[in-house]
Amino acid sequence: MIVEVLKLKSKTDSSGSLHVNVGVPDSDVEVTVVLPSAHGAVSDDELKRDWEEFVRRTAGSIRDPKFRRYPQGDYPKREALA
Repeated sequence: MIVEVLKLKSKTDSSGSLHVNVGVPDSDVEVTVVLPSAHGAVSDDELKRDWEEFVRRTAGSIRDPKFRRYPQGDYPKREALA
């Protein structure tokens, strides 16, 4: 598969829609849109806080009584590094 990277600037319409002409008529194309954060850069503290919130929100969310975590086994013995 040949990949061509197109970098362009465009303006959204009043509904927030973006119309992009990639110059390939009547074809299926895969498009990736990268948008800047509406809030600017995200700090490491914010990422950590978001992750911790996600874990708190999802912990214990599996309600299936048949669900279980099987034994994970032991780590293999390895040679010492030094």
